[in-house]
Amino acid sequence: MRKSLFHYRFTFCALLLTISLWGNYPLLAAEPTTVKIVKPEMVTLERKTTRPASVHAYHNVDVYARVSGYTKQVNVDIGDAVKAGQPLAKIDVPEMFAAEQLQLAEIAQLESEIVRYEAMVALAKVQITVAEADVKKSDAQISADQIEYDRIRKLTESKSISERLRDETLSRLETSKASRLAVVAKVDVAKAALKAAEADASAAKTMVGVAQKKLEASKIMIGYATLQAPFDGVVSQRNLDPGELVDSRLQKKSLFTIIHSKKVRIRVAIPERDVTWTDVGDKAEFKCDALRYGKISGHVTRLAGALDPKTRTMLVEMEIDNKEGDLLPGMFGLLTITLDHRPDRIVVPASTLHQGEPGQDPVVYVVGSDDTVSHVPVSVGLDDGKRIEIIKGLSGKERIVAGMLGRLSPGQKVRVISSK
Repeated sequence: MRKSLFHYRFTFCALLLTISLWGNYPLLAAEPTTVKIVKPEMVTLERKTTRPASVHAYHNVDVYARVSGYTKQVNVDIGDAVKAGQPLAKIDVPEMFAAEQLQLAEIAQLESEIVRYEAMVALAKVQITVAEADVKKSDAQISADQIEYDRIRKLTESKSISERLRDETLSRLETSKASRLAVVAKVDVAKAALKAAEADASAAKTMVGVAQKKLEASKIMIGYATLQAPFDGVVSQRNLDPGELVDSRLQKKSLFTIIHSKKVRIRVAIPERDVTWTDVGDKAEFKCDALRYGKISGHVTRLAGALDPKTRTMLVEMEIDNKEGDLLPGMFGLLTITLDHRPDRIVVPASTLHQGEPGQDPVVYVVGSDDTVSHVPVSVGLDDGKRIEIIKGLSGKERIVAGMLGRLSPGQKVRVISSK
Protein backbone atom coordinates (compact mmCIF):
# COMPACT_ATOMS: atom_id res chain seq x y z
CA MET A 1 0.00 0.00 0.00
CA ARG A 2 2.84 2.36 0.90
CA LYS A 3 4.66 1.46 -2.36
CA SER A 4 1.62 2.34 -4.46
CA LEU A 5 1.19 5.68 -2.71
CA PHE A 6 4.86 6.46 -3.29
CA HIS A 7 4.53 5.60 -7.00
CA TYR A 8 1.57 7.94 -7.48
CA ARG A 9 3.40 10.78 -5.76
CA PHE A 10 6.47 10.31 -7.94
CA THR A 11 4.41 10.34 -11.17
CA PHE A 12 2.58 13.49 -10.10
CA CYS A 13 5.85 15.30 -9.36
CA ALA A 14 7.30 14.32 -12.74
CA LEU A 15 4.20 15.68 -14.50
CA LEU A 16 4.49 19.00 -12.66
CA LEU A 17 8.15 19.25 -13.64
CA THR A 18 7.33 18.65 -17.31
CA ILE A 19 4.63 21.34 -17.32
CA SER A 20 6.97 23.81 -15.70
CA LEU A 21 9.62 23.23 -18.36
CA TRP A 22 7.14 23.51 -21.31
CA GLY A 23 7.43 27.23 -21.62
CA ASN A 24 11.21 27.30 -21.23
CA TYR A 25 12.13 24.77 -24.03
CA PRO A 26 10.56 24.67 -27.56
CA LEU A 27 8.93 21.47 -28.87
CA LEU A 28 11.24 19.46 -31.14
CA ALA A 29 10.06 19.85 -34.82
CA ALA A 30 8.94 16.77 -36.86
CA GLU A 31 11.44 15.41 -39.40
CA PRO A 32 10.69 16.81 -43.01
CA THR A 33 9.34 14.30 -45.57
CA THR A 34 12.02 13.08 -47.93
CA VAL A 35 11.05 13.40 -51.61
CA LYS A 36 12.59 12.74 -54.98
CA ILE A 37 12.16 15.46 -57.57
CA VAL A 38 12.32 15.65 -61.35
CA LYS A 39 12.18 18.49 -63.83
CA PRO A 40 9.83 18.66 -66.83
CA GLU A 41 11.34 17.69 -70.16
CA MET A 42 10.92 19.41 -73.53
CA VAL A 43 10.43 16.66 -76.11
CA THR A 44 8.67 15.82 -79.36
CA LEU A 45 5.54 13.77 -78.73
CA GLU A 46 3.94 11.37 -81.19
CA ARG A 47 0.76 9.37 -81.05
CA LYS A 48 1.11 6.17 -83.07
CA THR A 49 -0.90 3.08 -83.81
CA THR A 50 0.55 -0.22 -84.99
CA ARG A 51 -1.75 -2.76 -86.58
CA PRO A 52 -1.45 -5.92 -88.71
CA ALA A 53 -1.54 -5.02 -92.41
CA SER A 54 -1.49 -6.86 -95.73
CA VAL A 55 -0.30 -6.08 -99.24
CA HIS A 56 -2.81 -5.98 -102.11
CA ALA A 57 -2.35 -5.51 -105.84
CA TYR A 58 -3.35 -2.06 -107.07
CA HIS A 59 -5.70 -3.76 -109.55
CA ASN A 60 -6.89 -7.35 -109.26
CA VAL A 61 -9.35 -8.68 -111.83
CA ASP A 62 -10.81 -12.15 -112.30
CA VAL A 63 -11.47 -12.90 -115.98
CA TYR A 64 -14.62 -14.90 -116.78
CA ALA A 65 -16.11 -16.05 -120.09
CA ARG A 66 -19.19 -14.34 -121.55
CA VAL A 67 -19.79 -17.10 -124.12
CA SER A 68 -19.89 -20.89 -123.99
CA GLY A 69 -17.83 -23.27 -126.09
CA TYR A 70 -14.71 -25.39 -126.24
CA THR A 71 -11.36 -23.74 -125.57
CA LYS A 72 -9.57 -23.39 -128.88
CA GLN A 73 -6.26 -22.05 -127.53
CA VAL A 74 -4.61 -20.71 -124.37
CA ASN A 75 -1.93 -18.09 -124.95
CA VAL A 76 -0.57 -17.31 -121.45
CA ASP A 77 0.40 -18.98 -118.20
CA ILE A 78 0.95 -17.84 -114.61
CA GLY A 79 3.72 -15.29 -114.20
CA ASP A 80 3.43 -14.01 -117.78
CA ALA A 81 3.42 -10.25 -118.24
CA VAL A 82 0.54 -9.07 -120.41
CA LYS A 83 -0.51 -5.83 -122.07
CA ALA A 84 -4.00 -4.34 -122.05
CA GLY A 85 -6.08 -6.01 -124.77
CA GLN A 86 -3.66 -8.91 -125.25
CA PRO A 87 -5.49 -12.19 -126.08
CA LEU A 88 -5.34 -14.63 -123.18
CA ALA A 89 -7.36 -17.46 -124.70
CA LYS A 90 -9.87 -18.15 -127.47
CA ILE A 91 -13.15 -20.07 -127.27
CA ASP A 92 -14.53 -21.77 -130.37
CA VAL A 93 -18.09 -20.54 -131.14
CA PRO A 94 -19.04 -21.88 -134.64
CA GLU A 95 -22.78 -21.34 -134.11
CA MET A 96 -22.18 -17.63 -133.56
CA PHE A 97 -20.23 -17.36 -136.81
CA ALA A 98 -23.09 -19.14 -138.62
CA ALA A 99 -25.62 -16.73 -137.12
CA GLU A 100 -23.44 -13.82 -138.25
CA GLN A 101 -23.40 -15.09 -141.84
CA LEU A 102 -27.18 -15.53 -141.78
CA GLN A 103 -27.65 -11.96 -140.58
CA LEU A 104 -25.35 -10.70 -143.34
CA ALA A 105 -27.48 -12.54 -145.92
CA GLU A 106 -30.68 -11.06 -144.46
CA ILE A 107 -29.20 -7.58 -144.65
CA ALA A 108 -28.20 -8.11 -148.30
CA GLN A 109 -31.72 -9.30 -149.16
CA LEU A 110 -33.33 -6.34 -147.42
CA GLU A 111 -30.98 -3.93 -149.18
CA SER A 112 -32.00 -5.39 -152.56
CA GLU A 113 -35.65 -4.90 -151.55
CA ILE A 114 -34.87 -1.29 -150.72
CA VAL A 115 -33.41 -0.81 -154.22
CA ARG A 116 -36.58 -2.28 -155.76
CA TYR A 117 -38.87 -0.11 -153.65
CA GLU A 118 -36.85 2.99 -154.43
CA ALA A 119 -37.22 2.20 -158.16
CA MET A 120 -40.98 1.91 -157.64
CA VAL A 121 -40.93 5.27 -155.88
CA ALA A 122 -39.12 6.84 -158.82
CA LEU A 123 -41.58 5.30 -161.31
CA ALA A 124 -44.56 6.53 -159.30
CA LYS A 125 -43.13 10.04 -159.27
CA VAL A 126 -42.74 9.97 -163.07
CA GLN A 127 -46.30 8.71 -163.47
CA ILE A 128 -47.55 11.50 -161.23
CA THR A 129 -45.67 14.08 -163.28
CA VAL A 130 -47.11 12.74 -166.56
CA ALA A 131 -50.62 12.52 -165.15
CA GLU A 132 -50.47 16.05 -163.76
CA ALA A 133 -49.33 17.27 -167.20
CA ASP A 134 -52.33 15.48 -168.75
CA VAL A 135 -54.57 17.21 -166.22
CA LYS A 136 -53.24 20.57 -167.35
CA LYS A 137 -53.84 19.63 -171.00
CA SER A 138 -57.37 18.54 -170.12
CA ASP A 139 -57.97 21.83 -168.34
CA ALA A 140 -56.80 23.72 -171.43
CA GLN A 141 -59.01 21.62 -173.68
CA ILE A 142 -62.01 22.13 -171.42
CA SER A 143 -61.40 25.88 -171.42
CA ALA A 144 -61.24 25.96 -175.22
CA ASP A 145 -64.35 23.80 -175.58
CA GLN A 146 -66.21 25.99 -173.09
CA ILE A 147 -65.38 29.14 -175.07
CA GLU A 148 -66.47 27.50 -178.32
CA TYR A 149 -69.68 26.25 -176.77
CA ASP A 150 -70.54 29.69 -175.40
CA ARG A 151 -69.97 31.25 -178.84
CA ILE A 152 -72.10 28.63 -180.65
CA ARG A 153 -74.85 28.90 -178.02
CA LYS A 154 -75.16 32.66 -178.59
CA LEU A 155 -75.29 32.21 -182.36
CA THR A 156 -77.95 29.56 -181.93
CA GLU A 157 -80.04 31.89 -179.81
CA SER A 158 -79.87 34.51 -182.61
CA LYS A 159 -80.90 31.84 -185.14
CA SER A 160 -77.64 32.33 -187.01
CA ILE A 161 -76.72 28.64 -186.92
CA SER A 162 -78.58 25.42 -186.33
CA GLU A 163 -79.10 23.83 -182.93
CA ARG A 164 -77.38 20.66 -184.13
CA LEU A 165 -74.03 22.46 -184.22
CA ARG A 166 -74.63 23.68 -180.66
CA ASP A 167 -75.31 20.16 -179.47
CA GLU A 168 -72.14 18.87 -181.09
CA THR A 169 -70.09 21.57 -179.36
CA LEU A 170 -71.69 20.74 -176.01
CA SER A 171 -70.91 17.06 -176.53
CA ARG A 172 -67.22 17.85 -177.10
CA LEU A 173 -67.18 19.93 -173.87
CA GLU A 174 -68.69 17.10 -171.84
CA THR A 175 -66.18 14.65 -173.34
CA SER A 176 -63.27 16.90 -172.35
CA LYS A 177 -64.57 17.10 -168.78
CA ALA A 178 -64.92 13.32 -168.59
CA SER A 179 -61.38 12.90 -169.93
CA ARG A 180 -60.10 15.23 -167.20
CA LEU A 181 -61.72 13.11 -164.50
CA ALA A 182 -59.95 10.03 -165.86
CA VAL A 183 -56.60 11.84 -165.89
CA VAL A 184 -57.12 13.08 -162.30
CA ALA A 185 -57.86 9.49 -161.27
CA LYS A 186 -54.53 8.46 -162.79
CA VAL A 187 -52.79 11.11 -160.66
CA ASP A 188 -54.46 9.75 -157.52
CA VAL A 189 -53.48 6.19 -158.41
CA ALA A 190 -49.88 7.24 -159.04
CA LYS A 191 -49.75 9.11 -155.72
CA ALA A 192 -51.13 6.08 -153.87
CA ALA A 193 -48.51 3.90 -155.55
CA LEU A 194 -45.84 6.42 -154.49
CA LYS A 195 -46.94 6.31 -150.85
CA ALA A 196 -47.02 2.52 -150.87
CA ALA A 197 -43.55 2.30 -152.42
CA GLU A 198 -42.16 4.86 -149.95
CA ALA A 199 -43.71 2.98 -147.01
CA ASP A 200 -42.26 -0.30 -148.24
CA ALA A 201 -38.83 1.29 -148.71
CA SER A 202 -38.98 2.85 -145.22
CA ALA A 203 -40.01 -0.47 -143.66
CA ALA A 204 -37.18 -2.24 -145.47
CA LYS A 205 -34.69 0.37 -144.24
CA THR A 206 -35.96 -0.09 -140.67
CA MET A 207 -35.56 -3.83 -140.99
CA VAL A 208 -32.03 -3.32 -142.30
CA GLY A 209 -31.27 -1.14 -139.26
CA VAL A 210 -32.61 -3.82 -136.91
CA ALA A 211 -30.64 -6.51 -138.72
CA GLN A 212 -27.47 -4.41 -138.52
CA LYS A 213 -27.95 -3.96 -134.75
CA LYS A 214 -28.36 -7.71 -134.40
CA LEU A 215 -25.22 -8.16 -136.46
CA GLU A 216 -23.33 -5.75 -134.21
CA ALA A 217 -24.53 -7.69 -131.15
CA SER A 218 -23.38 -10.92 -132.76
CA LYS A 219 -19.96 -9.44 -133.48
CA ILE A 220 -19.69 -8.28 -129.87
CA MET A 221 -20.51 -11.77 -128.62
CA ILE A 222 -18.00 -13.25 -131.07
CA GLY A 223 -15.47 -10.76 -129.70
CA TYR A 224 -16.12 -12.14 -126.22
CA ALA A 225 -14.89 -15.49 -127.48
CA THR A 226 -11.39 -13.98 -127.28
CA LEU A 227 -10.51 -13.40 -123.61
CA GLN A 228 -8.36 -10.27 -123.29
CA ALA A 229 -6.21 -8.74 -120.56
CA PRO A 230 -8.07 -5.78 -118.98
CA PHE A 231 -4.86 -3.83 -118.26
CA ASP A 232 -1.07 -4.13 -118.19
CA GLY A 233 -0.16 -6.65 -115.52
CA VAL A 234 0.80 -10.20 -114.68
CA VAL A 235 -1.16 -13.45 -114.85
CA SER A 236 -1.39 -14.67 -111.25
CA GLN A 237 -3.84 -17.53 -111.88
CA ARG A 238 -4.79 -19.72 -114.85
CA ASN A 239 -7.67 -22.18 -114.57
CA LEU A 240 -8.17 -23.09 -118.23
CA ASP A 241 -6.69 -25.71 -120.56
CA PRO A 242 -7.00 -26.20 -124.34
CA GLY A 243 -10.04 -28.26 -125.30
CA GLU A 244 -11.82 -27.58 -122.01
CA LEU A 245 -15.56 -26.87 -122.20
CA VAL A 246 -16.46 -23.42 -120.91
CA ASP A 247 -20.05 -22.81 -119.80
CA SER A 248 -20.62 -19.11 -119.19
CA ARG A 249 -23.66 -19.87 -117.01
CA LEU A 250 -21.97 -22.32 -114.63
CA GLN A 251 -18.57 -20.78 -113.93
CA LYS A 252 -17.52 -21.47 -110.34
CA LYS A 253 -14.10 -19.87 -110.64
CA SER A 254 -12.37 -17.39 -112.88
CA LEU A 255 -10.45 -18.55 -115.93
CA PHE A 256 -7.61 -16.09 -115.30
CA THR A 257 -6.62 -13.59 -112.62
CA ILE A 258 -4.69 -10.53 -113.74
CA ILE A 259 -2.96 -8.26 -111.22
CA HIS A 260 -1.24 -4.91 -111.53
CA SER A 261 1.44 -4.73 -108.83
CA LYS A 262 3.80 -2.01 -110.07
CA LYS A 263 1.93 -0.05 -107.44
CA VAL A 264 0.42 -1.79 -104.41
CA ARG A 265 -2.03 -1.00 -101.65
CA ILE A 266 -1.16 -1.74 -98.03
CA ARG A 267 -4.42 -2.09 -96.13
CA VAL A 268 -4.94 -1.93 -92.38
CA ALA A 269 -7.99 -1.88 -90.10
CA ILE A 270 -7.79 1.03 -87.65
CA PRO A 271 -9.63 0.59 -84.30
CA GLU A 272 -12.38 3.01 -83.38
CA ARG A 273 -10.29 4.82 -80.75
CA ASP A 274 -7.78 5.92 -83.42
CA VAL A 275 -10.22 6.72 -86.24
CA THR A 276 -10.66 10.42 -85.46
CA TRP A 277 -6.88 10.84 -85.24
CA THR A 278 -6.22 9.33 -88.68
CA ASP A 279 -5.91 11.64 -91.70
CA VAL A 280 -4.81 11.38 -95.31
CA GLY A 281 -1.11 12.26 -95.44
CA ASP A 282 -0.18 10.82 -92.03
CA LYS A 283 3.26 9.22 -92.00
CA ALA A 284 3.21 5.44 -92.13
CA GLU A 285 5.82 2.70 -91.97
CA PHE A 286 5.30 -0.90 -93.06
CA LYS A 287 7.50 -3.60 -91.54
CA CYS A 288 7.62 -7.07 -93.00
CA ASP A 289 10.11 -9.88 -92.41
CA ALA A 290 10.04 -10.75 -96.12
CA LEU A 291 11.22 -7.29 -97.19
CA ARG A 292 14.81 -6.91 -98.30
CA TYR A 293 15.35 -3.86 -96.09
CA GLY A 294 12.80 -4.75 -93.44
CA LYS A 295 10.54 -1.72 -93.80
CA ILE A 296 9.04 0.76 -96.26
CA SER A 297 7.91 4.29 -95.43
CA GLY A 298 5.06 6.22 -96.97
CA HIS A 299 1.89 8.14 -96.17
CA VAL A 300 -1.77 7.32 -95.66
CA THR A 301 -3.40 7.61 -99.08
CA ARG A 302 -7.10 7.13 -98.41
CA LEU A 303 -9.63 6.38 -95.68
CA ALA A 304 -12.79 4.31 -95.96
CA GLY A 305 -14.75 7.03 -94.16
CA ALA A 306 -16.93 4.53 -92.28
CA LEU A 307 -16.49 1.79 -89.70
CA ASP A 308 -17.21 -1.86 -90.29
CA PRO A 309 -20.24 -2.51 -88.05
CA LYS A 310 -18.96 -6.01 -87.22
CA THR A 311 -15.36 -5.18 -86.24
CA ARG A 312 -15.74 -1.46 -85.41
CA THR A 313 -12.66 -0.72 -87.46
CA MET A 314 -12.04 1.55 -90.45
CA LEU A 315 -10.13 0.49 -93.56
CA VAL A 316 -7.06 2.64 -94.29
CA GLU A 317 -4.80 2.36 -97.34
CA MET A 318 -1.24 3.35 -98.11
CA GLU A 319 -0.11 3.30 -101.75
CA ILE A 320 3.48 2.32 -102.47
CA ASP A 321 5.36 2.37 -105.78
CA ASN A 322 6.56 -1.17 -106.37
CA LYS A 323 8.51 -0.98 -109.62
CA GLU A 324 11.24 -3.20 -108.19
CA GLY A 325 8.69 -5.82 -107.17
CA ASP A 326 9.83 -6.06 -103.54
CA LEU A 327 6.23 -6.18 -102.31
CA LEU A 328 4.07 -9.08 -103.41
CA PRO A 329 0.29 -9.21 -102.98
CA GLY A 330 -0.54 -11.32 -99.96
CA MET A 331 2.47 -10.29 -97.86
CA PHE A 332 1.72 -9.65 -94.19
CA GLY A 333 3.34 -7.28 -91.72
CA LEU A 334 2.80 -4.41 -89.29
CA LEU A 335 1.85 -0.88 -90.32
CA THR A 336 2.66 1.94 -87.92
CA ILE A 337 0.85 5.23 -88.52
CA THR A 338 1.93 8.45 -86.83
CA LEU A 339 -1.43 9.91 -85.86
CA ASP A 340 -0.13 13.09 -84.20
CA HIS A 341 3.25 14.86 -84.11
CA ARG A 342 3.84 17.55 -81.49
CA PRO A 343 7.33 19.10 -81.28
CA ASP A 344 8.66 21.02 -78.25
CA ARG A 345 6.12 19.84 -75.72
CA ILE A 346 6.51 19.78 -71.92
CA VAL A 347 6.16 16.30 -70.42
CA VAL A 348 6.39 14.91 -66.91
CA PRO A 349 6.41 11.33 -65.60
CA ALA A 350 2.94 9.91 -65.13
CA SER A 351 3.74 9.30 -61.43
CA THR A 352 3.94 13.06 -60.76
CA LEU A 353 0.23 13.69 -61.32
CA HIS A 354 -2.19 13.65 -58.40
CA GLN A 355 -5.93 13.96 -58.17
CA GLY A 356 -7.06 17.54 -57.66
CA GLU A 357 -10.24 18.81 -56.08
CA PRO A 358 -13.45 17.14 -57.32
CA GLY A 359 -14.26 18.45 -60.79
CA GLN A 360 -10.90 20.23 -61.07
CA ASP A 361 -7.73 19.58 -63.10
CA PRO A 362 -5.09 17.24 -61.67
CA VAL A 363 -2.18 18.79 -59.77
CA VAL A 364 1.56 18.31 -59.46
CA TYR A 365 3.57 18.92 -56.29
CA VAL A 366 6.06 21.68 -57.04
CA VAL A 367 8.94 22.22 -54.60
CA GLY A 368 9.95 25.85 -54.28
CA SER A 369 13.39 27.29 -53.61
CA ASP A 370 12.63 27.17 -49.87
CA ASP A 371 11.80 23.44 -50.12
CA THR A 372 8.10 23.98 -49.48
CA VAL A 373 5.39 22.24 -51.47
CA SER A 374 2.72 23.93 -53.58
CA HIS A 375 -0.14 22.34 -55.54
CA VAL A 376 -0.09 23.46 -59.19
CA PRO A 377 -3.14 22.56 -61.35
CA VAL A 378 -2.22 21.41 -64.88
CA SER A 379 -4.01 20.59 -68.14
CA VAL A 380 -2.82 17.38 -69.74
CA GLY A 381 -2.61 16.17 -73.34
CA LEU A 382 -1.07 13.07 -74.87
CA ASP A 383 -0.34 10.17 -72.55
CA ASP A 384 1.90 7.29 -73.61
CA GLY A 385 1.57 5.47 -70.29
CA LYS A 386 4.93 6.67 -68.99
CA ARG A 387 4.95 10.37 -69.78
CA ILE A 388 2.12 12.88 -69.89
CA GLU A 389 2.02 16.07 -71.93
CA ILE A 390 1.40 19.24 -69.93
CA ILE A 391 -0.55 21.69 -72.05
CA LYS A 392 -1.01 24.35 -69.40
CA GLY A 393 0.28 25.04 -65.89
CA LEU A 394 4.06 24.52 -66.08
CA SER A 395 6.88 26.53 -67.63
CA GLY A 396 9.33 23.61 -67.72
CA LYS A 397 11.70 24.88 -65.02
CA GLU A 398 9.84 23.65 -61.94
CA ARG A 399 11.03 21.01 -59.47
CA ILE A 400 8.31 18.39 -59.26
CA VAL A 401 7.85 15.65 -56.70
CA ALA A 402 7.98 12.22 -58.36
CA GLY A 403 6.89 8.81 -57.15
CA MET A 404 5.05 10.18 -54.11
CA LEU A 405 2.32 7.79 -53.04
CA GLY A 406 1.20 9.82 -50.02
CA ARG A 407 -0.31 13.28 -50.07
CA LEU A 408 1.67 16.44 -49.41
CA SER A 409 -0.03 19.54 -48.11
CA PRO A 410 0.54 23.00 -49.57
CA GLY A 411 3.30 24.78 -47.61
CA GLN A 412 4.69 21.54 -46.20
CA LYS A 413 8.47 21.37 -45.82
CA VAL A 414 10.28 18.56 -47.63
CA ARG A 415 13.82 17.31 -47.91
CA VAL A 416 15.10 16.74 -51.45
CA ILE A 417 17.35 13.73 -51.88
CA SER A 418 17.85 13.68 -55.65
CA SER A 419 17.16 15.77 -58.67
CA LYS A 420 17.07 15.31 -62.45
